[in-house]
Amino acid sequence: FSVVFIDGDHSYTGVLMDWEFARGLKPRLVAFHDIATAVKHRREGCEVDRLWNEIKSGPYRTYEKISGGGWGGIGVVEFFQ
Repeated sequence: FSVVFIDGDHSYTGVLMDWEFARGLKPRLVAFHDIATAVKHRREGCEVDRLWNEIKSGPYRTYEKISGGGWGGIGVVEFFQ
């Protein structure tokens, strides 16, 4: 796979399992939806931002775009092969 887009189970455990699975596919890019920290997300049980912040502080090259109302957002991890 060249690109994996993660937008499924938004719980921390769910998105962590998706991330681990995606890395095993050895893609060039992994993208996440709903990376913004927002009250709306917390009310809905979305914790993608928690994992995204962990990934950003790690050894990965990351890019993100959050616009509009400050919720949602796309985060991209680039792997070097």
